[in-house]
Amino acid sequence: MNLREVAVVGIGGTKFGNHSNRSIRDIAVEACLKAINDAKVKPKDIQIACAGNAFQWEWGQGLIIT
Repeated sequence: MNLREVAVVGIGGTKFGNHSNRSIRDIAVEACLKAINDAKVKPKDIQIACAGNAFQWEWGQGLIIT
């Protein structure tokens, strides 16, 4: 197995609460944009962004943004 080094360079999240009027994708995009801002990098410099929530798999809404 070939392993490569990875780094978490920024974090972001959404305010805890009821977001029933928003899609999981919309919430994840908000969190990813905050993480990019936190990392002080340009979006083109990101190779992969991952987002998740506590219940995503239970709801059948697993999401990885690439």
